[in-house]
Amino acid sequence: MAFFRKIFIEKEIVSNMNKFFSEVKELFKTEKGKKFFSQIVAYLFYTTKIKTHIFSEKMSEISEEAGKKFISTADRLISKGMKKGKKEGLKEGMEKGMEKGMEKGMEKGMEKGIAKTVEITVFNLIKKGLD
Repeated sequence: MAFFRKIFIEKEIVSNMNKFFSEVKELFKTEKGKKFFSQIVAYLFYTTKIKTHIFSEKMSEISEEAGKKFISTADRLISKGMKKGKKEGLKEGMEKGMEKGMEKGMEKGMEKGIAKTVEITVFNLIKKGLD
C-alpha cells in the first residue's frame, strides 16, 4: 500500500512498479485477478501523468502478458475518453448553436417588427394626408 501513498510521486511509482506487480502472473490466473489488474492500471492511468509508453515499457518488463493487458486496457480507456469528449463536444456545440440561432431569430424578428411598425405609421400618415 506504500505504492498508493506515493501516487503523486511518479518517479517512485515507475521505479517501484516491478516490485508492486511482482506477483502479476498470479493475478492473470483468474478472471478476478485480470479485472483487478485492469482496475489498478486504470487507476494509475487516471491519477498520474506518467506517459503511456513508459507504463507500457514497465509492464512489458514485468511480463509479456502484463504488457499486452496494459495496452488493451489503455486503448479501451483512451477510446472511452474520446467517445465521451466527442459526445460532450457535440452537446456543447448544439447548445451554442441553438443560443446563436435564437439570438439571430430574435434580432430578425425585432427588425421585421420595427419595419412593419414604420410601414404602418407611414401608411397611416399618408392616409391622413400628412406626408
